[in-house]
Amino acid sequence: MNQDIVVTSFEQPKYLPTLQEFDSMNRDEFIVWVEDSYINLLEREKERDPLFQLNKRIRSFLKQELPEEIKETMVYQAISEYIQKKTK
Repeated sequence: MNQDIVVTSFEQPKYLPTLQEFDSMNRDEFIVWVEDSYINLLEREKERDPLFQLNKRIRSFLKQELPEEIKETMVYQAISEYIQKKTK
């Protein structure tokens, strides 16, 4: 049985303010932005981590109601793609 696996690139929505938005922040807005950004930017970095993406893909495969052999093929293919990208 041949199972096609669709690989999608991970894109995040824009987070950083424009220079104009940044310059227009008052002190209180800037403090809130800095505090929020400290947490949000760390989380965004984690989400861009290829290992994190691989983990999410494998979890999604394991949730599917498919025969074990198909899941194994999907997991193997995902790991293989990860290894190939990592060694480039």
